[in-house]
Amino acid sequence: MHLREVIKAPKTNVTDAVWSQEKPQRRVFPLSRKTGGCFPLTRKWRWAVVEFEALGSHFRLMIAYHVDVPAFQMVLGEVLKNDTKVLVRVEYDVAHSPFGWHVHSFCGDASLISSGVIKPLGQERMPAARTKHRRTEYTLSGESMNDIIALEIAAKWFRFQYQPSLRIN
Repeated sequence: MHLREVIKAPKTNVTDAVWSQEKPQRRVFPLSRKTGGCFPLTRKWRWAVVEFEALGSHFRLMIAYHVDVPAFQMVLGEVLKNDTKVLVRVEYDVAHSPFGWHVHSFCGDASLISSGVIKPLGQERMPAARTKHRRTEYTLSGESMNDIIALEIAAKWFRFQYQPSLRIN
């Protein structure tokens, strides 16, 4: 299975996005090799997890944005019992130079990715760190980031349908 196949595949059993600003608990996005055992976010981040099924596998997507500065991340992982295999991270952070939207992805067969880590060996950054980024706008509408815009960005990137009820939290 390749990331491109997961993104293009029809998604079923898409769960509601319940937004929080508390630190995520281990059960939300478990990472066995990470200190603390879960995805690391502080209370300065607003986040939600959307789960879905595709290609016979179960996936979870962490969507998070910083409440004070223009910083955003989405992390797609395949669920493996009590662990997660991170397939891709999509990020926007003005602290990176040059700043803009970029992806950290493993381009080969996902079965070769180690589970339980945020940055598995073999991940590549696109565009490369010191090259110009084509997409530098934080939100296309120019509005401040919020739960609705963050969910719309995730749905567009990962091609899943969501019900209007997901927008009201």
